[in-house]
Amino acid sequence: MSDVNLTKKQYESLSKNGRFLYDCRDPFFFIEKMWGLVRQPCYPQYEKLVEVTDPTQWKAEWFGTCHKSTEIEGMEEWEWYDFRKGKHITWQQSAIVEGCRLSVMDYKNNPNKITVKTGNGIGKSCVASLLILWYIFTFKDAVIPCTAPSSAQMKDVLWGSIADWLGKMPKVYGGLFEITGEYLRTKAAPMSWFARARTARDEKPEAFSGVHAPAVLVVADESSGVSDVIFEYGQGIMTSDFWLFLMFSNPTRPVGYFCDSFSETSTWKQYTFDSRQSPVVNKGFLEEKLTRSGLDSDDFRVFVKGEFPKVDGMDKSGYVPLLTEEQLTNAFVQDLPVPFTTLGVDPAGEGNDKSAFVGRNRHVAKILGEESVSTPLSVASKGVTLAVNSGVKAEGVAVDIFGIGAKTAIEMGKMGFHASAINVGDKAESDFLNMRAQLFWYARQWITSGGQLVKDERWLELLKIKYRYNMMGKLQILGKTEMRKQGVKSPDFADAFALTFAVSDEASDPLEDDEAEEDGGDIYD
Repeated sequence: MSDVNLTKKQYESLSKNGRFLYDCRDPFFFIEKMWGLVRQPCYPQYEKLVEVTDPTQWKAEWFGTCHKSTEIEGMEEWEWYDFRKGKHITWQQSAIVEGCRLSVMDYKNNPNKITVKTGNGIGKSCVASLLILWYIFTFKDAVIPCTAPSSAQMKDVLWGSIADWLGKMPKVYGGLFEITGEYLRTKAAPMSWFARARTARDEKPEAFSGVHAPAVLVVADESSGVSDVIFEYGQGIMTSDFWLFLMFSNPTRPVGYFCDSFSETSTWKQYTFDSRQSPVVNKGFLEEKLTRSGLDSDDFRVFVKGEFPKVDGMDKSGYVPLLTEEQLTNAFVQDLPVPFTTLGVDPAGEGNDKSAFVGRNRHVAKILGEESVSTPLSVASKGVTLAVNSGVKAEGVAVDIFGIGAKTAIEMGKMGFHASAINVGDKAESDFLNMRAQLFWYARQWITSGGQLVKDERWLELLKIKYRYNMMGKLQILGKTEMRKQGVKSPDFADAFALTFAVSDEASDPLEDDEAEEDGGDIYD
């Protein structure tokens, strides 16, 4: 068994191939022999400290020097002691590999459950691929069940990375394996010595079930999105003689099995890595997250800092308010006689919902009107009238085309006013579940960045809007059906406000014209 260390005499009695396989128990040895990669060096004065410190406690300062950005708050610029892409695996990747090395070299005295929460861009799928190839190469009859919450993450990202690294191995070793869409098999024993890719789904929770082998490695990528029931099936691997369990993820959900693995009483070896401290992270990604989401946002916490979202105000389903009461009230301003550049129209029919109309420019938003009982023609007429009176051009009007909204947009077109028809259920940018989530997140960013709302009690609807990151790591907004079940009325004015972010608010901005500049004063003074 791999936790048995051979004496020098026993080692020398092995064949050349036997000694090579024995040496490959050390994943650093294997990675260097297969790809010529070695660990990122630290400053000479920290070499002994790195050797004796648990890898979960390694610090970026041992490997580089940080220079705080004076232009962007929270941005870190690192000057690494000696890092060369293509020659070194990063210090963060090395720490994970070291944890696996310790677990294998001294199996009885080291945790064989390793959990890693990270920001984006540190190369977690890469290091997972290297470790999967290490394990299947080194341990005879190994079985490696792998899972992720989506097919894209499982097959396009992790399995694609494995195929890439397999292709870069020396042919004499890479040729021992065959990879397909769902399996990485050894040609010598394809039915008993393999890695398997299975998407984690509640209705098919067998991703980790039925695994019994002399050596087992379990890998869960984006583990925060994997349902607890999947992990329950994985408990059976602990009956194997030799096993190792690895979890990697952005910490998108502050609930569930992955989150529990970071509790103070957990028996997992815990790693947390900040994207800003990675030698390979894309700096443009960091700058975008800082400027778009802000240093204190959950988005930045999850996808850069590698920390779970804040739990303030969280309900039992993991949803938190989009805005706090303080953020909302701080945005209130007295009425201002200014024109607008965008108009959001959220049509309703004859039910309890109201048709809502909200105008906005780059600096201020105002509820312009409502209708308790509406028809497509009445909403279209009111929308066009408000747009004309407020200085909003047709391209600046966004109409939700759900329900009677489609006919409303048609009626506007008949009036020669061709507004933008918006389906909030459509696909959005990759970070969001749908367009509704994207628009509300943009609305939040606008308010928290200084956007102001003409004071109106109807804005209190915004406090009812909640969000969370789903199992796929995408931001989603609590749906209207769920809101109604909780006794919350349809947030008509909040919806109309969110729609204003579906169209550009920059064209002909009335607050930025020459006349405003000549006045020389702040319009809010």
